[in-house]
Amino acid sequence: EVANGNFDYKIDHSDAGDELDGLIGGINMLGEELKVSTVSKDFIESIYKGVVDTLVILRHDLTIERVNDSALMSLNYTARELENAPFRKIIGKDDYLILEAVKKTLIHEDNCHNIEINLRHKNGDFVPHSASFSVLYDNQRNNLGIILIAKDITQQKNFENQLLEAKER
Repeated sequence: EVANGNFDYKIDHSDAGDELDGLIGGINMLGEELKVSTVSKDFIESIYKGVVDTLVILRHDLTIERVNDSALMSLNYTARELENAPFRKIIGKDDYLILEAVKKTLIHEDNCHNIEINLRHKNGDFVPHSASFSVLYDNQRNNLGIILIAKDITQQKNFENQLLEAKER
């Protein structure tokens, strides 16, 4: 039952306290541990999928570990095309320099907010985004990489350009 994912299943044991009872107790404890970690994993996965903005997880070497569905839809890539690819695949040269500066900031601070970067659509067009970067830690505070959440600001930029044009007239 536990092997099939029924982590609430408990094996009855005797009161003899022999080796078999120890093994049964161990299996019951394993079921409890699996239940907790599976619930946590499912919870994190639902948050990950629920983020409506672009979400990218970067490794230390700035390769893309994972992207959410929103990132794939807005940039028109598949997960296979982006995961394990260098991040520079979807940013321009100037933006890569910004990313290097962000990395230096993240050495001393856990996050950077409202950094304007351009992400490259699969068709080659650049899409302006307002991005927040945070260090991604495990439960022992080991640095696992960087998480990037970015919002497409194309409409905002278009509006700003319209205002500038109207002001110049």
